Amino acid sequence: MIESILTPELIERYTRCGAWGNRIWPDYIDETARGAPDRTAVIDSRGSMTYAELSRLIDRLALHLVEHGIRKEDRFGIQLPNWREFLLMRFALAKIGAIAVPLPIDWRQKEVQHVLAATEAAGVLVPRVHHDRDYVREIRELESACPSIRMIVVARADDALGLACERLDAWLGDPIEQRTDRSVLERLRPDANDIDLVVTTSGSTAAPKMIVRTANCFMATARQFADHRGHLSGADVVAAIAPIARGMGYYVGVAGAILGGSSMALLERFTPQHALSWLESTRATVAVAVPTQIVKMLEAPDLDRYDLGNLRILVNGGAAIAPSVAEEAERRLGCVLLTAYGSVEGATPTCTAPDDPPLKRYRSVGRTMPGMELRIVDSAGEPLPVGSAGEVVYRGPGMSLGFWRNAQGYAAMLGRDGWFPSGDLGVLDGEGYLTIVGRIKEIIIRGGINISPTEVEGLLQEHPEVAAVAVVKMPDPVLGERCCAFVVPVAGKTVSVASLARFLEQKGVAKYKFPERAELRSRLPTTPDGSKIMRKALEDEIADLVARESSASFPRSHSMT
Repeated sequence: MIESILTPELIERYTRCGAWGNRIWPDYIDETARGAPDRTAVIDSRGSMTYAELSRLIDRLALHLVEHGIRKEDRFGIQLPNWREFLLMRFALAKIGAIAVPLPIDWRQKEVQHVLAATEAAGVLVPRVHHDRDYVREIRELESACPSIRMIVVARADDALGLACERLDAWLGDPIEQRTDRSVLERLRPDANDIDLVVTTSGSTAAPKMIVRTANCFMATARQFADHRGHLSGADVVAAIAPIARGMGYYVGVAGAILGGSSMALLERFTPQHALSWLESTRATVAVAVPTQIVKMLEAPDLDRYDLGNLRILVNGGAAIAPSVAEEAERRLGCVLLTAYGSVEGATPTCTAPDDPPLKRYRSVGRTMPGMELRIVDSAGEPLPVGSAGEVVYRGPGMSLGFWRNAQGYAAMLGRDGWFPSGDLGVLDGEGYLTIVGRIKEIIIRGGINISPTEVEGLLQEHPEVAAVAVVKMPDPVLGERCCAFVVPVAGKTVSVASLARFLEQKGVAKYKFPERAELRSRLPTTPDGSKIMRKALEDEIADLVARESSASFPRSHSMT
């Protein structure tokens, strides 16, 4: 039995209200396969596959996994790019009660070893080679550190791999169902409240956290988007520009699409031109991308030549995006930009909607999803009135169900009433729209006055010579902390701390919020999937630089006093 915070009382509560049921993910694929067998299920770099084919191959792969000794609750790593094989393995494991552990394709051995060893994975699926990386060699080098691994399965392997690995293509081409009793799949069918997924955080400041989920809790979250925000149906083609191994790429591009009976268009490799061409050629109606991808698509010099007339919704699958960029995306791509808010550890409690007023779509993260509860609270956990800034806390049927092998720690974090402490500072307006104004731990305290870096960044992102910006705390012996802006200037332009100050002064911003140092960079460090800026790395960098300058009595070249 996998440890979680799930209780009979929780199951009864969310089942009674209709948020949870008894269906597992493959049920939805099978249902669409019966009702619309020839509908395209997946489009990827290998072509297209119908729902009937997807359903049949999931069953086939599930039978091969059983034949090779994979059992209920076995954990199985999946490290693949946006390929159909990810879906086949994810839902074949779900058929037999085994637990999928998706791993981002750009993770290296350190992160992969940490997760596979911690989850005691029985097997792992990797590509033979991708972007010139030999994944088979890398995973074999981890076998001594991950002794639980009994099986390495390799996707798209054209060469002989020897006895140590299994070729996924060989399994998919072998009609095992013709010689095996298919009723074994019914006997192994898991309950919708069994753990079926271990998801990971980005690991931007420490080792990745591992979070457990059931079919029911993830379906509740995905259904909120599919039914109430994206309004997904069999007529939709949902393009996953973002990686599907975790986050919004999976939430919208896979889970939401399956609940809607939609087609999934999986982009294998991102470049602005590849993404725009993919949206055009697949006739995508809905797409999900991380902020850096959205910005790069808008910067494509040939953007206007692509026919994106079918695209109605673009989902921002990551950190907040500048209002000016959101407006430009809607205008130039001809669609509505939606922004969802949440976390891997918690859930997705809010999302903007297509019929929200434009300024609400650009400047907020929307209203609470059906079935979710959300509050703004003070440091004592007491609810604050409308318009007050405080910590965002939420709960509901879409919540994750614990840290891997530390459900007690997760329960303690939630507290007696089950409210998830997001660590985000937010404000609810009178219409119920949530605006995120910063992270509690990222607030800059200058001489005892709190400054929200998110607020300052939002203003500076409108500066005509700023392409990207991150405002972080900088140690100061007198005031405690000051603001430092790491800036990526627009190509051919330069930015100074004085020019930033003039811009903010014209906006009527209080002077204590002005950045007092500007560090120019060609790029900002982000998490591997590009969804978030690694602020801690920038804080460490400026703290180290200030310390070295102080010890050398070196003047601040870009500072403002």
